[in-house]
Amino acid sequence: MDRQTSMSNLIWKDWRHHGMLVHRYHSHQHFLFPG
Repeated sequence: MDRQTSMSNLIWKDWRHHGMLVHRYHSHQHFLFPG
């Protein structure tokens, strides 16, 4: 249970971080990636 919780926690943090990076990059380079 403990391992599962920490694992999903890690994935959640990673996903949030990745999402923020992609959003920031996408908004700056929008013309390169239409849609």
